[in-house]
Amino acid sequence: MTSCSRILKAGTSAAIGAAAVYALTPVADPDLSSRPDPARDYEDAVARIDSVRQAEDTMPLVESGRSFALLHGGRTQRSVVLLHGYTARPDQFARIADAYREAGANVWVPRLPFHGETDPMTTSIGRLTSPLLRGFVDAAVDIAASLGEAVEVVGLSGGGSLAVWSAVTRDEVRRVVAISPLLKPQGYPAWSIMPLVRAYRVLPDTYRWWSESEREALEWGGYPRFSYRGIAAFVGLGQWALRKGRRLERSCPAHGEFVLVANEGDQYIDAAYNRRFAEELAAPCEPVIVDIPESDELLHNLVSVDGEVAARIDLAYAWLEIALGIPLRAPSGNTG
Repeated sequence: MTSCSRILKAGTSAAIGAAAVYALTPVADPDLSSRPDPARDYEDAVARIDSVRQAEDTMPLVESGRSFALLHGGRTQRSVVLLHGYTARPDQFARIADAYREAGANVWVPRLPFHGETDPMTTSIGRLTSPLLRGFVDAAVDIAASLGEAVEVVGLSGGGSLAVWSAVTRDEVRRVVAISPLLKPQGYPAWSIMPLVRAYRVLPDTYRWWSESEREALEWGGYPRFSYRGIAAFVGLGQWALRKGRRLERSCPAHGEFVLVANEGDQYIDAAYNRRFAEELAAPCEPVIVDIPESDELLHNLVSVDGEVAARIDLAYAWLEIALGIPLRAPSGNTG
């Protein structure tokens, strides 16, 4: 073997080794610790909400894609942050936000970064990263911390992953409800999740339609397709929270009550994995797990009244009422 060949072989082996270390270990993972900056008081929290809304006035957003707050004019016993799903919009939680306000809470429903844009085919969601999402959740909890004495964070899908992170990192958060959090998509073995997350940080991004029918996808209500890099950003944040929870010395990684909605009929999320995740993260605090059986035929988006479970929305809201612990009117208007 020539010296040139030996050098080439050694270089190839080193590159393969470096790639393996990057993909299989957390050595290059970002630090996703919280960087809290809570609002000083109720007035400061409202000013921060106004600042978010003013910034959104300069963006090409649909009206249903704008952040919104439902406030009582002063600090309440409880404040609630509602985090919508990946590629969806804040109005996904409009009815539930109303229910929380009627229950006496101040409510903040922020728009996820790069969401709600007028162009449904935008590629901006491919710019999502775990550190960016960390900053977004920190800012949301910073506002809620002075809207109420205790903070509750509720999230669906990607928003559920962010809620999980808040349970581990923010002392102000006393209750979390993670609805089908995006922690492991269907069809992937658990061991492959973090290598894939790391790979999508550096590989070219790819997109996929939510629906196999392009026409149906364009009627999705948010963005009709998703970015794999965007999914990796949410999953990476949730996985970091699990590792953080394992390292905490206190007996309960989650600061307060941790509720998981595990929907066996979810076509995108691995409900069994989420259940194991919650049991490990919140043990020995006995997480509350609301199991929705596959026989109920409820799909992923349990929240939107005009979404994919519209025909069975009363059943979906009956389950959500259990998880959220507040009265929810049947969206169809039926009373029995």
